[in-house]
Amino acid sequence: MNKRKLQIIGIALVLASLLGLVSIPRSIPVTINGETQYLNTNAWTVSAALEKDGFLLDEADQVVPDSSSILLGVKEIEVELARPVKISILPANEEIDLFTASRVPGELLVEAGITLGENDQLLWNGKPVNVKEELPYRGDYQFVVRKAVSIDVNDAGESNRILSSAETLGQAFEESGIQLGVGDRVSLDLDTVLNADLEVQIQRARPVVIHLKDELIEIQTAAETVVEALTEAGLALQGSDYSLPGSNAPIPEDGQIRVVRIREEFI
Repeated sequence: MNKRKLQIIGIALVLASLLGLVSIPRSIPVTINGETQYLNTNAWTVSAALEKDGFLLDEADQVVPDSSSILLGVKEIEVELARPVKISILPANEEIDLFTASRVPGELLVEAGITLGENDQLLWNGKPVNVKEELPYRGDYQFVVRKAVSIDVNDAGESNRILSSAETLGQAFEESGIQLGVGDRVSLDLDTVLNADLEVQIQRARPVVIHLKDELIEIQTAAETVVEALTEAGLALQGSDYSLPGSNAPIPEDGQIRVVRIREEFI
């Protein structure tokens, strides 16, 4: 028997041994979405082993090792099932739907073609989420991407522009360190939803002292005229009452207002 025939016989014996090993049913752990179970199989490939045990895979599912891999030598099979993912983009009111096995928010954004700016937010269950941290297993995921809007703030004559992805104007002020004091006025309600670029004016309050006959009342107000300040203080003029300066005059620089009450008596 020549050398070549011996080589062929040797290869055939090796293949026969491998076939014998593969054909012997063995137990392999299969972890699906974090839950492990065991299957007994003599299948040749990973996909065949899963299909024989009733696991039908979708193209979007992730399998390690690859589903086409030969089962020989495989000690464990890991399967990550694909799930629906909805990403809502605000304030544009756009929605993107995915079907994917990834659980990493950053990877999902890449699949959706979304780039987060420095001031943008990604929310999951209403809370900011780390784009690099893998999420726990869920049947589906819903995210909100809040794109930052531009807010031009005129704060008592000083202009400032902030970029914010907060939900409301008040939250944007808080995040940007803009503090409001008692009596300060804002041209827009603090509950204004940030669904577009905004221009906002802030009028800062100042101390005003109102002199009555027997008492002094001090208030903080952003009012521009005497009558506005008196109204805020609950001291509206009635009948023949008058003020110094007059009710329609601007509040004086020193913030001092005198109110004279006139009592009318009929005899």
